[in-house]
Formats: sequence, C-alpha cells, structure tokens
Amino acid sequence: RQSRVEARGGVPVRLYPFSRDPAADAPRAVVLDPELRFGRPTVRGVPTDVLAERWRAGDRVVDLAEDYGLTGDEVEEAL
Repeated sequence: RQSRVEARGGVPVRLYPFSRDPAADAPRAVVLDPELRFGRPTVRGVPTDVLAERWRAGDRVVDLAEDYGLTGDEVEEAL
C-alpha cells in the first residue's frame, strides 16, 4: 500500500487512492495532491467531481473522455 504514496525527502506529497481493486497494480489515474486543487481528487488535472456531476446529469463516459482529453478508463476510475 505504500507504493500508492509518492514521497519527496521522506515526506508524503501525493496519494494515489484505490478506486476499484485494492491490488498493487491497480491504476494510478486519480491523484490527491495538495498542490492541485487543495488536495481534492483529480485525473490529469481534471476535477473528479466535475466528471461525476456531468455523468450523473446523463453524459456518457465516451463524451467526457473526449471533452477532457482523457481515456475512457481514466474517466471510469474517476467515477
């Protein structure tokens, strides 16, 4: 599980949370970084809450991926 934490100089600076499968090789698409959006989750700089809001409003995963320049897998991880 410590492989999901990125550290600099022994200080944790980023966390890649488990989203679906808590396995060591689970995707690291979602990141929590205090320097990005005050530590709120993002996928390559795109806020996960924005993706989730649009998905709940009826947008398809394919459309979200196209609009934000992400892959379908990254959008699914965010959701």
